[in-house]
Amino acid sequence: MIATRPFELDDARRLVTAPALRDSKYTRGVTLLATGSEEYPGAAVLSCAGALAGGAGFMRYLGPETPTSLVLSRLPEVVVGGGRADAAVIGSGIGSARDDARATELRELVEMDLPTVVDAGALELIADTTPKSCILTPHESELDKLGEQLGLGTISTQKSGRRRTRTVRGKQARSVAEHTGQIVLIKGAATRIVTPGAETAHLIEAPSHWAATAGTGDVLAGMIGAFLAGAAARSSMPLTNEEMAWQASLGAWVHAWAAWTAARRASGDHITAEEVLDAMSHPAMAAGFMGPIRASDLARAVPTVLAATLAEA
Repeated sequence: MIATRPFELDDARRLVTAPALRDSKYTRGVTLLATGSEEYPGAAVLSCAGALAGGAGFMRYLGPETPTSLVLSRLPEVVVGGGRADAAVIGSGIGSARDDARATELRELVEMDLPTVVDAGALELIADTTPKSCILTPHESELDKLGEQLGLGTISTQKSGRRRTRTVRGKQARSVAEHTGQIVLIKGAATRIVTPGAETAHLIEAPSHWAATAGTGDVLAGMIGAFLAGAAARSSMPLTNEEMAWQASLGAWVHAWAAWTAARRASGDHITAEEVLDAMSHPAMAAGFMGPIRASDLARAVPTVLAATLAEA
């Protein structure tokens, strides 16, 4: 059995900071995103939107023509091209990183000491590179595929109950983390963040399940990248695995509450940061009418969740 520790509001308050008098776009963190593709250009917009909503001070985007044009038309704050960065996000909306035009840059990012979120099509690079400072963000089928590529096998969840499924997925994530030396965030209604060598995994139980829709994982990847960049920019030393795991957990927690907030708004409820704070303080009592959301709705709700987190109880 994998021991878990719930990530809670007090944890988030310890990690979320507001800009101070001497802060600039650079001290708030530079985030580089190599996401999206000609086949899935929307993932580029959603991952960039997640990073901006998460408070990225400066954002760079590296991608092909169609997603680049789409990003600039929707998010003019983004700067196109590579360069100095405090953290990176790669893979969201990329079918195969090995076949992508950015393959060389993606491999270099995986093997640098730069905190890097590795998502979707970039996960295949983990098996044939030497990853240095990565957070792997697979969903269940991607975790299966990655385990197989690493020679760890797969775990079938057919005929397994919900509790058993969570247990075996936790064990599988632990195996991948220990084998690669990298943090593994396994996405789902109950998100686990497993750190190699750590005795417990962080656990985020979603207050609603409206985030189960296309593109929300892209938003999550971008948001975690922004949190990592901010933490790295504030630190005089490279981030440790433990520090990176806390930022990944913060991203998953904010993401879960942003989905809840967006779902409340979908019902016509003009929910305020004060009401979000009340729900976060008493998650067992979080209720209200809710409706379907899109990934972009979730991204728009992130600033409200962060404002609630920063507010005094």
